Amino acid sequence: MTDSTLILRGLRRLEDARGLDGAADVLRRASAAVTAARPARDILQGRPLGHPVHAALAMAPVGAWMSSALLSRDGHGPAARTLLRFALLSAPVVGLAGVADVGRLDHARRRVAAVHVASNVVAGTLGATALVRSRAGDQPARLLSWAGLGALMAGGFLGGHLSSRLGPPPPPTAGEDRPLGLLVSVEEPDSVP
Repeated sequence: MTDSTLILRGLRRLEDARGLDGAADVLRRASAAVTAARPARDILQGRPLGHPVHAALAMAPVGAWMSSALLSRDGHGPAARTLLRFALLSAPVVGLAGVADVGRLDHARRRVAAVHVASNVVAGTLGATALVRSRAGDQPARLLSWAGLGALMAGGFLGGHLSSRLGPPPPPTAGEDRPLGLLVSVEEPDSVP
């Protein structure tokens, strides 16, 4: 049995975990609320770009947190704290775009999304605690910051699984301009191969 088979089996177990149905339903309702207005839905789901934006936005806090963790090893406390603050402050915007995408997932994948969200909440809690436990101008509490980064990476792995299943936002309806970045499909009669 290969590692990828074990990983896929674990992801399938999450998708089948009925114990996550309550959390998955909360996410579905939150997604419906966030995407109730079409302009907000289109922007948060990346429709003008023809590509979901949540994964691209997620690179900002992940990169900042990783940089913070690396700088904290070399004693660059103020820079590490600033980067960790940026990661924590940018996370709600990233989360909002993710919640907007949840409505496009089937029920099984919303269960995985619930664990993805929980992992990111744990990461944020650990990161915020790392900042509070450190003194002003000092490096963030290293162990808490690294543990938070680990939770963030675990959530990112689950998010990668979800995005690989999600696909691009729906194409524009007839009469709308093609969004920037949306390639012509070979299935369209007037497409150019």
